[in-house]
Amino acid sequence: MRRSRRGVMLLAMALAIAALYPAAASAAPRATVFQPDAYEPDDATYTAEPFHTLTTHTLTKTDQDWSYVDITATGTPIMSETTWRGGWVLGTPAIQLLNPDGTVLSIGIPSPFPFGGGPSTSAFLARAHKPGKYLVQVTPIPFTDQGAGAYELFEAEKQIRRIAGVNRFDTAVQVSQKMWPTASAPYDALLDAAGSASSFSPTGCVLATGRGFADALAAGAWIAKNGANEDKMPILLTDPDGLSPVTAAEIIRLASGRNDTKIPFTVYVLGGPSTISDNVVTQVRGLRTSKWTKAASSVERIAGANRFETAALVGAKEAASPSGIGDTAFIANGFSYADALSAGPVAARADGPLLLVERDTIPSATGAFLQSHPGITKAVIVGDSSVSAGVASALAAPPYSLDVTRVAGANRYETSRKLAEWGVTHYGMLPFSEIVVTGTGYADGLSAAGLSAFMRAPVLQTPSSTLSPQITAFFATWPTLVPSYLIGGTASISAATEAQFDALRPPGF
Repeated sequence: MRRSRRGVMLLAMALAIAALYPAAASAAPRATVFQPDAYEPDDATYTAEPFHTLTTHTLTKTDQDWSYVDITATGTPIMSETTWRGGWVLGTPAIQLLNPDGTVLSIGIPSPFPFGGGPSTSAFLARAHKPGKYLVQVTPIPFTDQGAGAYELFEAEKQIRRIAGVNRFDTAVQVSQKMWPTASAPYDALLDAAGSASSFSPTGCVLATGRGFADALAAGAWIAKNGANEDKMPILLTDPDGLSPVTAAEIIRLASGRNDTKIPFTVYVLGGPSTISDNVVTQVRGLRTSKWTKAASSVERIAGANRFETAALVGAKEAASPSGIGDTAFIANGFSYADALSAGPVAARADGPLLLVERDTIPSATGAFLQSHPGITKAVIVGDSSVSAGVASALAAPPYSLDVTRVAGANRYETSRKLAEWGVTHYGMLPFSEIVVTGTGYADGLSAAGLSAFMRAPVLQTPSSTLSPQITAFFATWPTLVPSYLIGGTASISAATEAQFDALRPPGF
């Protein structure tokens, strides 16, 4: 399994931060000086405020912020997360949870866990061992002498956090901002000299239509590349004939940090003019981060004559990346989005392309790609009846001669669970956090691929109105230990389904 130099650097930083906050009784509440904001108006002595779902605060090097939650039932999940909103470039404040007796129960880790775009967020998930008042302590990162920093605080009695916008376009933006909150961080000469300035924003983004899945299915494997020094790009969505305003604003935000350091930022447009019009491409080229600077240094359209050829072209981009592709191609039906959406993040961990087929035939573009990449010796077919036994036999026979494995369940939900288990056991995906998307729509699943790459977490599908038993089964084997994320609004996944996930408990609780 390959690990990027950047990922190793971030893990080392995470361990260094954790070492500065030993789990000891000395961390019990004590008198301190607080920022005089609405959260800590006291500004003199220790004052804990009740949990607020989502608030923004400032913090200086000598400051601390405190909050509390009264827990009435053993096993109740407690989640808290800080996200960078300005000031420190090296990350957010450190965060930890204290038991009612003042001892440390949990210490925040960089999130998305474990190889995000820098320690730009910190989070913990813990479960109450007994009823009582639990305290959250937020303190600044000790090794920075920079001035006051701003951070967003999320805290709740939950183990899964919903990421959603007002529509599919805004939801994709919210996922992008979760991945790259520091994209607009100002240029830092010291970080640049150390080779880290580019770690706080992606090298580009992928633009897909929000009105169809055909050309975007293969992108999940590509944007989530696990190769050396390759960034995880977000997928943004647009209307076919005009660039969605929230998407335009997000492209500008993502590009602003890159342009400040004069590092290229590329927007990749998936599909031909009938999928995303030339007008949209023109609008993207016209975006600016300043009067003198274009947001996108280049705009590249990736489009074939059909969805199969487009997927092959995306695979070629992956193969041309610095780390290339591995020996395994993932094969999914190009006319059904469910299996391909679950397969994309697993294929990314395998450094493999996601190629599309028809149920009973291998399209010429897919076959040509396999023959032109002889390093591919294995194929993982995703789904049962969606890809026929005849296609499996053809892939195993000349001219492909691949070692063929099928990963499939009785339906899309079981297939997503089996793919998740396959990713964990074969490619090092981390099972203790989950990304949950609806199995009855494609848009939120497209957006989830990049976040999955950051977290190395599997993507699991559920019906809208009730939690899939397959997720319950996965949780029973690998209970959630760090925060999980649900992508999409209540029209995609109901509040009742979210509550069912929050009600899951590991053994012993």
